Amino acid sequence: MSQALPKPPRRNAPWTPLQRRTWLAEQRRKGHLLPPPVLRAAWPDLLQWDWDLPNPYKWNVWLSLDGGATYFLPTGYWMYGDARQFAPDGEELHYIVGVDADGKEITQHSNAVHPSDAPAPLDAPTLVSVGGYFLGTAPVATSVWRFAQNDGGYDGSGSIQGWADSADQSNAAYDVLSPTQAQSAQQFGSCTCCYQVAGVWSPWSAVI
Repeated sequence: MSQALPKPPRRNAPWTPLQRRTWLAEQRRKGHLLPPPVLRAAWPDLLQWDWDLPNPYKWNVWLSLDGGATYFLPTGYWMYGDARQFAPDGEELHYIVGVDADGKEITQHSNAVHPSDAPAPLDAPTLVSVGGYFLGTAPVATSVWRFAQNDGGYDGSGSIQGWADSADQSNAAYDVLSPTQAQSAQQFGSCTCCYQVAGVWSPWSAVI
């Protein structure tokens, strides 16, 4: 479908062929920007993003000092296109946009985030064996747990995550006892556990 040209700046002043080509090229450019990167805060005060499309020449990082009403580009606030992380100096709102070698935007603007929006990492739970049960205790309230039990112990080679994934019972049944405790009936000799808060898993406990 053809696009209607805006009215020329002066009455009865027709568009020149160059003006027409320039305006149409700009409309096409606006319609062919790459999708916006999804920006997220990373503990403790970083900006991170994922990008699976061809990299721009660089990423410009824009900053707002008035809660998002206006943004500006501080000196040095950019990273080359293969970057996926930026460490800003402050805690204000930021967004990023990909640009080409001429500084022309080739992606849409990302969402805006504060670097400090990321939650603090969770601490590992403690785990003890009591009366035929493995009892896990979390430092914060949760009702989502994972217990992994195995006939053989953990010898320190490889990760506890790998040990848990290959355990005889990698998702052993458990009962929630309180906002911070859960237990799993002992079926095998060794166990580890972890818990989840707001979709984020804690580190694994020590294997006992």
